[in-house]
Amino acid sequence: DGRGVDFAYMMSIYQVESQMTLIEELGDLIMPDPEKYLNGELTYVSRQDFLSGDVVTKLEVVDLFVKQDNQDFNWSHYAGLLEAIKPARITLADIDYRIGSRWIPLAVYGKFAQETFMGKAYELSDQEVATVLEVSPIDGVITYQSKFAYTYSNATDRSLGVPASRYDSGRKIFENLLNSNQPTIT
Repeated sequence: DGRGVDFAYMMSIYQVESQMTLIEELGDLIMPDPEKYLNGELTYVSRQDFLSGDVVTKLEVVDLFVKQDNQDFNWSHYAGLLEAIKPARITLADIDYRIGSRWIPLAVYGKFAQETFMGKAYELSDQEVATVLEVSPIDGVITYQSKFAYTYSNATDRSLGVPASRYDSGRKIFENLLNSNQPTIT
């Protein structure tokens, strides 16, 4: 529930001289919450809670205590525990994506379309980017909104297409790819 180790409850069911004795007996089964300690609050959490969640941020905080030579706890030991379970860093090459991936916001595709096919630069927050594409609520097909679809194509847009085919502009190829259809151009 996020409140940490309940020492009052533990001491009510387990006879021990003091809270400090209980902490010593528990050893590595409990650990100080580094983020709360950074904010001036001493809260202990279970080893399982300590070694789960956002361990990268926890490690950064623990490393800060090590660099500050904070002697309140054995921060070097805790850093080693976190380092041992820290996940590998994910790079862009590790992410599987392609044009039409539904987790990519439509505004990103809209920005790409505006810049690539119309030669206009916009920010992701600009209205012109948000009004390029729409998704059909019936079948999920992504299409250009009419304002963008019926804008005359420029030389760049036409040069990205294949002349004398149904993919005669870059916009048509891009729209096809957005719907995960690989165009076959003959």
